[in-house]
Amino acid sequence: MDSKRIKNAVKLYNKLPQSKIILCDNNDLRFEINNIFRQLYFKSNNIQISEIVIHRNKKYNNSVISKIGVVVEVSSNTIQREVKLNFDDPLSTYKLTWRWVKVILFDCENNLSIIEGYIIDELINNYLSNSLIKKLLANDFQQRHLDYNTDQYNELIVHDKFYNILDLNYGYCSNIDFILERKWKNIVLPINYDCSILSAVNIHDF
Repeated sequence: MDSKRIKNAVKLYNKLPQSKIILCDNNDLRFEINNIFRQLYFKSNNIQISEIVIHRNKKYNNSVISKIGVVVEVSSNTIQREVKLNFDDPLSTYKLTWRWVKVILFDCENNLSIIEGYIIDELINNYLSNSLIKKLLANDFQQRHLDYNTDQYNELIVHDKFYNILDLNYGYCSNIDFILERKWKNIVLPINYDCSILSAVNIHDF
């Protein structure tokens, strides 16, 4: 999609009242649109207070509950560690940055809840893929608990704040799965998109 259409989507979104979101099923394009909003509003690569985010909470039955939220606290202090992807290869090392945030979440009926925990800067900013981050977090945990037996290891990993990071994405533009979970007053979506399954008062093409 060309940059002119993306800018048109951003302009259209900014003109609309609240309860609005842009729909896009292409991951790269979704990140690009979210990044345009962030540079427009915050002009920073790091997550900021008042950012709109989407939190994905994976349950034990592999179902995912997604909620939209607003960032209310961001720690200025970060924790950085170098983590090896392959313990036998010293060159397969990545630097991860943990940052503490607090978020107010809203469910489909606008009930409020609060979550807080670490995010990984390199993940939310799309510098590293989700699959790679998962492997690095597992290796980081393993490296920090080499002296523990299996039972201790399994118990600790459930409560480890550096391993169990918050699964956050920026929430100006999202995919169809999240949009179907709640009603929106305004949805901005690409021209010729099949919107028959969407629930919104107003559908806006870009």
